[in-house]
Amino acid sequence: MRTISVLNFKGGVGKTSTATNVAHALALRGVPVLVIDCCLQANASSLLPQVEGPTLTTVLRGQAPLTAAIRQARPNLWIVPADLQLDKAGNHIVAEGRRGYYRLRGEVTALTGFAFVLFDHAPTFSAVSEAGLLASEEMLVPVELATFPVEGLLGMFTKLGDDLVDHTLAMVGVVPVKLNRGHKMHRDYLRDLTETFGAKVLRPIRTDTAVEHAQAYHQTVVEYDAKSKAARDFRIVAATVAGLPLEPADEQATALEDEAMAVTAAADRTATA
Repeated sequence: MRTISVLNFKGGVGKTSTATNVAHALALRGVPVLVIDCCLQANASSLLPQVEGPTLTTVLRGQAPLTAAIRQARPNLWIVPADLQLDKAGNHIVAEGRRGYYRLRGEVTALTGFAFVLFDHAPTFSAVSEAGLLASEEMLVPVELATFPVEGLLGMFTKLGDDLVDHTLAMVGVVPVKLNRGHKMHRDYLRDLTETFGAKVLRPIRTDTAVEHAQAYHQTVVEYDAKSKAARDFRIVAATVAGLPLEPADEQATALEDEAMAVTAAADRTATA
């Protein structure tokens, strides 16, 4: 079982969209996935029709086992929901000390039946975030193609190294989000990311109104519009993370898009030479 934190200490960069769509894309291919909603906003939890009974707050306070808080959202996709009391769970973790910080890790380690556990983190570092990170072995980092994306990521990695004592997360990859291939600045930011992180930069997620429309209906974009640009991009990221072959239609479309992108990149290099 792989345990992956989806995080970036910046809001609005697509953490929840990445966590839920990668999870659902894997679920649609028969891979059992659990998403643990570690954010007070509880956006990942919106995939559930309603939230009743134990939540992550209950688990972190030691009032229920993790298994009691797991809800099935879709075939092969389960969620541990958050609630508006999650900040109080953070206070409890701090008061309890080491036992509180490592409770979630123990609960996750004891799970069976899941191939992946994805943690959807809040944009701010907190006791709840630290508990989720300590329960993870890997991290997947969405990053918006905006000013100083590389500097921001390097700063986050430094903070993780300072705050997570005796625990290291392996990098699954960096996922550029909100890419508009027609904007040269986006292409420049993507180039900067690739020069810094190399092969760890995964398939970019293109700007697509289908993402917002899907959220309005409490759906993932891979179910709302499976033929949309963003759905295809998320499926490719999911397949890459899991080491699965691309679906034939996605593979064909990707080859054509990559060829067009290579031509554009060559033109950019010529223009700046």
